Amino acid sequence: MSTAESTLTADDLELLGRPLYGFLSVAAGPVPAQPRPVWFEATAAGTVELFTGPDTRFAY
Repeated sequence: MSTAESTLTADDLELLGRPLYGFLSVAAGPVPAQPRPVWFEATAAGTVELFTGPDTRFAY
């Protein structure tokens, strides 16, 4: 995967060109971790944006 100093590769864009879902937890967050469902996509600027709904419930 690309780093912050580089742009997205063709392989990155191919991967991010389809619907992708996952779970996000932060290391300094509550214990036990409370992951939130998220989706993400590549932008025209070559960055990745991460989204979650404002009323998304925690996944247990």
